[in-house]
Amino acid sequence: MDKFLISKRLKTATTNVDEASTSNKDLNLEQANPDTNSNSGAEESDGASATSTASTASESVLSRSNKRKKMSTVWKYFKKKSDDKKFAKCLTCSKEYKTSGNTSNLKDHLKRFHFSTFSETGEVSDDAQAPRSNFRSISSIVNDVGFKKFVNLLDPKYVLPSKTTLRDTIQKKLYLEGVTKLKDILKNIEFLAITSDCWTSLASESYISVTRHFIDENFQLKNAILHTKKLDSRHTGENIANALSEIFTEWNIQKKISCFVTDNAANALKMCQILKIKNLPCFAHSLNLVVQDNLHMPVVKDTIKKCKEIVTFIKNSNIAADTFQKEQETCDKQYKLIQEVKTRWNSTLYMLKRIVDTADALNRTLLKSKKAPSPITAEEMIILKDLIKCLDIFEDATNKVSGATYVTVSLIIPITFGIYCNLTDLVKNLSSE
Repeated sequence: MDKFLISKRLKTATTNVDEASTSNKDLNLEQANPDTNSNSGAEESDGASATSTASTASESVLSRSNKRKKMSTVWKYFKKKSDDKKFAKCLTCSKEYKTSGNTSNLKDHLKRFHFSTFSETGEVSDDAQAPRSNFRSISSIVNDVGFKKFVNLLDPKYVLPSKTTLRDTIQKKLYLEGVTKLKDILKNIEFLAITSDCWTSLASESYISVTRHFIDENFQLKNAILHTKKLDSRHTGENIANALSEIFTEWNIQKKISCFVTDNAANALKMCQILKIKNLPCFAHSLNLVVQDNLHMPVVKDTIKKCKEIVTFIKNSNIAADTFQKEQETCDKQYKLIQEVKTRWNSTLYMLKRIVDTADALNRTLLKSKKAPSPITAEEMIILKDLIKCLDIFEDATNKVSGATYVTVSLIIPITFGIYCNLTDLVKNLSSE
């Protein structure tokens, strides 16, 4: 008798959930499988047909999902070899990589050596959003009307946890599991290096993130973020040292730190002195200082300022933005302008590249727009192209020394020599033009 009642309840609940989901547009079976739904009037009470329809709908959704995965935008920048389909050649630099049935190697290459191209693929944003999207799907289940009815029919006395409770429970559990695993790993590690980064959130709150780097028993270089701590005080060497000391104590790694890689700021050097930890200046930050110094040269600074004004004008004017897109309709590819981020010089490079790539359409837009900045002149275009050639050298060097999965300290001398040689050749070529 109990089994009969449970079976009857489940059947009723399934029907109600299906109706609620349809009314809420959670699953539109007509879109997923129009052929099956065309006969639904004759089989409305048939549970088996409803199950089949839902199954077909799921298969259809999965099929579309699989098709999307195969159409990776990475293949716009690679071409499979005609004599060996397992290898693909980069259309930018002609380097060859084994695909192994996926595009991971290809994406890694774009990210390391052609980051501006990599950002255009959208792969980085998709990957970054996936975990958060999955979490939103899990936590939003408890607010679904159909699911609430289903649970109520199974047990009217059961109170569903709120979205906030579910989120906090899952996050805390995952965090504690991660901490336990990482502490177990660090127990067997004799030495490790530390890097840190101070940053500010959109809410203007200051934080410091600490990352540890070590070599495991398989002689593989590993890294992981240990902690992100809010800084409620000024970023002095003393305050940063106190915050880091608490983190090191929590993880019991004070005596294991062989080196602390920091930027060249005075507070970072002071922090290492207080903690009595060997300091190694970040080479990528040193390159950044070199680039920033040259970007403040009068001619360069004025040209960059004009480019920023042009980008700001286009982005703040709907009419100008529409005109800009229409002017690109005859081009092979349409672009959007990129605004410079003050603290990231490579964003300046991407902004300049985009302006050069769209120069004709951009100048026509500016001439047609009211109160627009003056178009880019021929002389300014020469400056931009020369500046891009110079910055490309530093971006390539920065990408190489910013890797976290391979040793970079041994690259400093050859990369420095390479920068010198490339800049020397660039000056010779520009002088001969």
